[in-house]
Amino acid sequence: VGTCNSNHAGSGTGCTDDGNPCTADVCDESGACVHENLPDGSACGDPSDDDCTNPDTCEAGVCTGQPPLLEDLC
Repeated sequence: VGTCNSNHAGSGTGCTDDGNPCTADVCDESGACVHENLPDGSACGDPSDDDCTNPDTCEAGVCTGQPPLLEDLC
């Protein structure tokens, strides 16, 4: 699903957001809107980083929460 062909968007042009913070929503060479996974470790979700939380990161296209840094304090 996307708007690549209807607006003659070129490859790499942004297209309809799929709502997943771990994908890049871009038009491909054939004019289709694709949702490619961002590299593992890309930031997503809650960006806080303190003693009780780590920033969430993308893993295989899924935003994954990280365990607390200091579990005894949290």
